[in-house]
Amino acid sequence: MIVETLMSLPRNVAVEAGYLAIRALKHMSDSVVSTDEPFGKDSVEARGVAERIIHEISSTERRPVPGLGRARIDYYISKIAEVVLERVRESVVIDHERGDALLAELRNESPVSRRAS
Repeated sequence: MIVETLMSLPRNVAVEAGYLAIRALKHMSDSVVSTDEPFGKDSVEARGVAERIIHEISSTERRPVPGLGRARIDYYISKIAEVVLERVRESVVIDHERGDALLAELRNESPVSRRAS
């Protein structure tokens, strides 16, 4: 259900919610969680989704997340991370023609090609 939840959201919300859920899981398993905030203030929607994900995990496992073993928490972290990575990749567009044009431009303007002229 976690995968479906994250796949049904707008990409930016899914990525942020996945990040928050992973941080919560790490915190609940006594892993070190850094104090950085790469997304700035958490969005209300993403925080709500992250809380739903934690609740889904507890419901599926029929016990609170802090009571799960490290291996089980790592499993959920891995699943969430896979979906987040997939959602991030959706936004990456590779323009091969533009890349070739830029490479050609760089090759024509490089110091080596200027010395050869």
